[in-house]
Amino acid sequence: MSAVAFIKSLISGLIIGLTAIVFSISFTAIIYAGELAPFLSRGIGLTLAGAAVMAVVGAFTLSYRGIIVQPQDVTALILSLAAASIAGNWQSAAHDGLFATIAVLVAVATAATGLATFIFGRLRIGHIVRFIPYPVLGGFLAATGYLLVIGAIGMTIGDTVSIRSAGALFEPGNPEKWAPWIVAAVLFYVAVKRVQHGLVLPACFVAAVLLFYGALWFLSVDQAAAQARGLLLGPFEEADLYASLDPGLLFRARWDIVVAQLPSILTVIGMATIGALLNVSGLELATGEDIDPNRELRGVGIANLAASAFGGMVGYHLISQTLFAKALGITGRAAGISVALVTVAVLFLGTIYLSVLPIGVFAAVIAFLGIDLLVTWLWVERRRLPLRDFLVVVLILAVAATLGFLEAIAVGILAASTLFIVAYSRVDVVRLKTTGARKQSGIERGQRDLKIVLERGDRAAIYELSGYLFFGTAHRLVSEISKDSAAQSKEFVLVDFRRVQGIDASAAFALRRLVQLCAAANVTLIFCGLSDRLSQTLDRAGISAESSPPLFFQHLDEALEIVEDKLLLGAAERDDGELGAGFLDELRKTAQSLDPFELFRVFDVPEGEVVIEQGDEADSILLLVNGVLRVEYVRGDGGKIPVAKILSGAVVGEIGFYTGERRTAQVIAEKDCRLMEISKRKLAELEESHPGLVSSVHRIAAANLASRLSRAMALLRDADV
Repeated sequence: MSAVAFIKSLISGLIIGLTAIVFSISFTAIIYAGELAPFLSRGIGLTLAGAAVMAVVGAFTLSYRGIIVQPQDVTALILSLAAASIAGNWQSAAHDGLFATIAVLVAVATAATGLATFIFGRLRIGHIVRFIPYPVLGGFLAATGYLLVIGAIGMTIGDTVSIRSAGALFEPGNPEKWAPWIVAAVLFYVAVKRVQHGLVLPACFVAAVLLFYGALWFLSVDQAAAQARGLLLGPFEEADLYASLDPGLLFRARWDIVVAQLPSILTVIGMATIGALLNVSGLELATGEDIDPNRELRGVGIANLAASAFGGMVGYHLISQTLFAKALGITGRAAGISVALVTVAVLFLGTIYLSVLPIGVFAAVIAFLGIDLLVTWLWVERRRLPLRDFLVVVLILAVAATLGFLEAIAVGILAASTLFIVAYSRVDVVRLKTTGARKQSGIERGQRDLKIVLERGDRAAIYELSGYLFFGTAHRLVSEISKDSAAQSKEFVLVDFRRVQGIDASAAFALRRLVQLCAAANVTLIFCGLSDRLSQTLDRAGISAESSPPLFFQHLDEALEIVEDKLLLGAAERDDGELGAGFLDELRKTAQSLDPFELFRVFDVPEGEVVIEQGDEADSILLLVNGVLRVEYVRGDGGKIPVAKILSGAVVGEIGFYTGERRTAQVIAEKDCRLMEISKRKLAELEESHPGLVSSVHRIAAANLASRLSRAMALLRDADV
């Protein structure tokens, strides 16, 4: 590396490190504010030590080596709320115990987050972020922005701020403490948005410090007076920052109070996991690199576990500094190591220098982050979100401002659940609604039987369901079936559950009501495709115990076969002669003097014999005079899949006969059969002597195909409704 390149890397690393330190100190100042302000220097020492470890570990564990892992604002904010609650209720005179309790709370939250994210990564559930409703996430972030802003104001006046205590902002001496820094935060925001460069925020920080001291000079206020007014960080204890790394904190802390903050710790874990995954998605898009979210979770987990040993704060990917380092040409592990080196230097040498920094400039950085979140979710995203979703964002923000952040999270989860229930209840779980006239079983019947099924098939309503049945969707389903059955005088209702993933208890009881309604209307109700789990749910609801329970079939096709048989039995008495006469009658009408049994080959096939081999040339049409045939598809591994059953009077193989394709399945005699073969060769011989007969064969076959196509098109129309 040349001297120029080395110097550039050194300066770039220094800038990145100092910027990261500004964030770390700012987040620490949120926690150690108000009554906890005397412990700020010790808190900074723990935070910087953890941040240094976190940066190094992240450089060696994450999939994209240039990522910088550091403490984060959202988790710091949640911990600050817990810390303020502890400080407000602290009754012991042992103030060192108070600091130890807060320090241990932070370390435990960091360790718990590290363990949880590592486990999440091992379980490969990095995609969990995709299941968080967008408006709920936006509401959380907007609430975070609000709390960052009021937290920043509280830092400047040395007190906790909320809507209830807003009057304190205008007490004598307070406006000049917070108002200039909020203005500075707004200017920071404008500058960063106007000038897209990584050096803008550090430059704003330096400019704010210079303007602050310029104002002190102009007002003839010396450093001691500024310190006395609470305008500067500190005053710090004389011990160095690293002196706060005291294992004795573990023994002086009130562990019962730490355990009582479990809800806050769980919230930190959740927000850290979400934040890490969101930042991974953002970095993947910004860098053009493929980043494994599960490996990132494991890396973040290891980094937090290591940082917790030094009392560090919860952290994950720092997008701004990572992209800043990339823009400066610092890639790979050098980015994290640069941050760690500068952080360690400040940890050992920084007390003197930190005491001259205005606390307001750190408050301005925090407020800048809050303003960015508020503008994003209350203005920018407002134009992208539907009104209902935007109102959820506003609701969560309002709850956070009036009741609290944890309450806002609860409201957000409730709002998300309500939105989901309302939206999902509008989803039609009926995948296909049709009748037995359009959707038949896999049984190929003769022309007369088929005609009866087509004429009477509308008496059987078929509902194919999909998705998840809960009280909202089940109630709609029951109402729809009841209404249709009453209006259209149905005799059979078939409900197919094959594509249903689950049924809740409320839906099961709604289906029980359907059973009762069908029994009262003398409608035969049939349930098909129920898994063992779904059957158990319905049994617990008492459906099987009803006086007229539904019929149960494993497959819809089996139920359709039974329904078709009942429809045929209910029809007028059929001809006792040959069931294949429908096809033969058509031929005889054309040439009354001709006997098809004499013109075409008729042969018998014993039970179990193969009639058509899969893959054979389709050079003939077969008419099943009597008997039963079974159609099977033979897989490459030799396994067989049942396709259809063919009854007397049905025509076999006409599709391949006209398309020229080879046989797509094998046909086996399930019982002793008699068949008539109409071959291409025989039709060619009869073409000159009996052209009318040949034309009739083609016409009848075409009519069969057209009827089948018409039923298929009607079924498609039903599915598209």
